Amino acid sequence: MLIQGIVEGGAAASVQLRSSTCSVDGLGHRWIISGTKGEIVFTGGPGFLNFGLPDLKIIVKKFREEAEEISFAREEGRYYEKAGLVSINTLRLYEAIAKGETNAYATIEQSLQTQKLIERIKSSAVWAL
Repeated sequence: MLIQGIVEGGAAASVQLRSSTCSVDGLGHRWIISGTKGEIVFTGGPGFLNFGLPDLKIIVKKFREEAEEISFAREEGRYYEKAGLVSINTLRLYEAIAKGETNAYATIEQSLQTQKLIERIKSSAVWAL
C-alpha cells in the first residue's frame, strides 16, 4: 500500500506499507520517519505492526548526535505466551482497561478521526477515480 500527500501542517508525507516473509535482510517491516530534527526508524521481522512484530527495533538519530536504540520491551504476564498472535492486542486492551490505563488505547474521538482519514484516503485513491 502506498499513500502520499500533504499533512495538515503542510509537510509532505509518504507511507509505503508492505509485509514480507522473504526480504533480503530478514526484516519484514521498515518504517522511516524523517523530520527537521532527525530520523526515526522502526524495523521488525515479518508480520503486521498492529499484532506486534518479532525483533522490533526503534532507532532515533537526531542531527549531530549518535543514533540511539529505544527499548520497546514490555513486561507482560506469562498468560501472554499462550495467547495467539491475533489475540494479543485484545488481551492488552482488556488489561489496560482493567488497570485504568486510558492512554493505552484510542478514544472514540481518536478512532473517529482515524476513520475519517481512512475515508479521505479511500475517496482520493487512484482506484477510486
